[in-house]
Amino acid sequence: MRDEIRHAAGRGGEGPVRSIIGAEIREELRRDLPIIEKPYLYESGAMERAIGECKVPENFARKLNEVTRDKLHLLRMLRRSEAERNFSLAYLRYADDIFGEDKGAALEIRGVISSGGADTAMFWTFAPYLFRVLTRKGLSERDAVSKMLSWSKDGVSEWTESNKARGESKNWGELHLRGLEKYNSEIGGVWMLNRDPEHISHKYTEQEAEHIADLLMGEGDGK
Repeated sequence: MRDEIRHAAGRGGEGPVRSIIGAEIREELRRDLPIIEKPYLYESGAMERAIGECKVPENFARKLNEVTRDKLHLLRMLRRSEAERNFSLAYLRYADDIFGEDKGAALEIRGVISSGGADTAMFWTFAPYLFRVLTRKGLSERDAVSKMLSWSKDGVSEWTESNKARGESKNWGELHLRGLEKYNSEIGGVWMLNRDPEHISHKYTEQEAEHIADLLMGEGDGK
């Protein structure tokens, strides 16, 4: 997989991924900026239809109908690639219990993943493949979700910085999540996963998720 990705081309390119990061890959990754669908703002019944398209058990459907920002991300991801759907199902299955274990940590986590900013966007971009890699490395689905939620606390967002005094707040338009800081210069910001699971955004994100997983499991050297 890694060799395949490193030689995957952007539009018309043939070199290793890292050798064209400043041009082909950057352009391709940032073609579509992260958005949140809000079916409840559309015509009557749109939210119900969107949830129905997710094809989830009734207890999960009720959670999706809460219309919190994390659930709106899941609403998008459940209708897309296998990796996105698998993570979303695990999140619906375990996140509420994890949040219930530490209300203070839950508030801190939600302040990042349910807000806006670069870290918020990239948490949801990396989540499907980081989940895949962590479980592949031996973590249970629940432990993988828990570790990823803890990782999100490294981030900042519009919400976390909104009440801080001038000079104390961080730029929520830049990346602070551990292991992602380099993309501030390499990519110049955030990207989202394309609808096509064969798109370079999926291949590149899965490749990079290996490094993040190693950091989170204490195996990486931070480089």
